[in-house]
Amino acid sequence: MLILIRVITADEAYSGLRPDVLMLIAGMLVLGIALRVSGVADSATALLVGNLEQLSPC
Repeated sequence: MLILIRVITADEAYSGLRPDVLMLIAGMLVLGIALRVSGVADSATALLVGNLEQLSPC
């Protein structure tokens, strides 16, 4: 978005990307997909919601 409204140039945007941060983002995406496909995300959500149902909002 910043490139489109000409706040920064494309070269400035690419120079700000750190390889370790890009690897972390890629790893989190892969992990999230694996959790969703395997059903672990659904199970964890059901467990969490089940435990929180008993609590009052106040």
